[in-house]
Amino acid sequence: MLVLTVMAATLLAYTGAVLAQEMEERTKPLSTSLQPAESNVILGRYIVVLKDDGAGQAGAQAKSNELEAQQVANDLSQENKVQEVTHTYGAALKGFAAAIPAGKVSAVRADPRVAFVA
Repeated sequence: MLVLTVMAATLLAYTGAVLAQEMEERTKPLSTSLQPAESNVILGRYIVVLKDDGAGQAGAQAKSNELEAQQVANDLSQENKVQEVTHTYGAALKGFAAAIPAGKVSAVRADPRVAFVA
């Protein structure tokens, strides 16, 4: 009977250790690449994605897209809708990153050249 009690206690302890390890795995933070986008939000900074004409994104088209993104960013900056443009994009998407004052976000979204603001 003593042997049975010891075996049961050992099994119970082992089960508890396994469950504790599983619980630890579930509560570990995700790697930075898997974390929700909210964890990387910088207040007042946005990516403005411009409408795409559907043309291919290779070589000259990507450069053309980036030049168009620079022009739109400059236009919106001159209209005091965006501030401090930090990047322009032309290959993966057509757009730019910029600081946008809170009261101007809806004006940028309403621009006919803009697909969306994130």
